[in-house]
Amino acid sequence: MIRKALVLFILMLPLAWGQHHWPGSCPGGSCQTQVAFLPATDSLSVNTVNGSVSVETWSGSEIMVRTEVHGTGQVTVQFSPGNVSVRGPSANGIQVKIEVPPFTGLTIATVNGGIAIHGVAGPIVFNAVNGEASLYGVTGDVTGNAVNGGISIAAGGAHWAGQTLAVDTVDGDIEITVPADCAAHVTASAMSGTIDTDFPVDIPDGSKHVSFDLGTPGSSAITMSATKGNVQLLW
Repeated sequence: MIRKALVLFILMLPLAWGQHHWPGSCPGGSCQTQVAFLPATDSLSVNTVNGSVSVETWSGSEIMVRTEVHGTGQVTVQFSPGNVSVRGPSANGIQVKIEVPPFTGLTIATVNGGIAIHGVAGPIVFNAVNGEASLYGVTGDVTGNAVNGGISIAAGGAHWAGQTLAVDTVDGDIEITVPADCAAHVTASAMSGTIDTDFPVDIPDGSKHVSFDLGTPGSSAITMSATKGNVQLLW
């Protein structure tokens, strides 16, 4: 007897909140999807247990959330104003793809899954237990940590926006790229790795903790800490 694989979405969302596309196949029939459009809010919180989260900006006035499930089982997607929560079995490959207005603030937490953010200008807070965190073209304050995974941040724009970047990881490398005119107080720690920078700063070989100023830092600060991994500040 042949049994068809079933992916069940449970969506808890008032219908008045926008147009919803119910489960269908991804291009090529490789997964099941649903798309919801939510009203824009100043900040958005996203939480997943088993699944990756990617966020990009767009010109739309709403928040678009696309959930893709590669696998079988039951996936629960819950929405409330400014919140998205996704739950599903670990056997599923769950991807949450979100598009937001540029200045939306983000708070993103994943247990088993990576985090990718591109182009967001609002403040960002992230936590990844088992997964990488990659942020590109961001111009707001960033605070985040990872347990098993590296962190990569590229501050956006041709010139330093004066934001504060503070990240740490237990097992993984940290790489932060900033504009060449960056002005910030920098603190870097690497307990079991190396510390390196493109900026003209003397870092003695074997250093596990360094602190220095770039330009006139004012209130801007960059803090990087890796327990098992290397730390780099590039431009």
